[in-house]
Amino acid sequence: MYAVQKNIPMPRKEEMRGRPKGALRLTIESLKVGDSFLVESDSKRSAAGPIARACNVTIVTAQTDYGFRVWRKA
Repeated sequence: MYAVQKNIPMPRKEEMRGRPKGALRLTIESLKVGDSFLVESDSKRSAAGPIARACNVTIVTAQTDYGFRVWRKA
């Protein structure tokens, strides 16, 4: 059983924001239609899909000689 404590103040809403956005999400959010960026691993490429859907962004990915390119489609 956990110890119950009374009169502990709840954190303010500003303090409960969660973790900061990662570099991949910030990059996807900043893309304009037709823009692209390069990721070096297949795991980053596959992570871009769910992140793009969460941002309501459509992307296309393709393998290149230097890694994987991610374009914003719509």
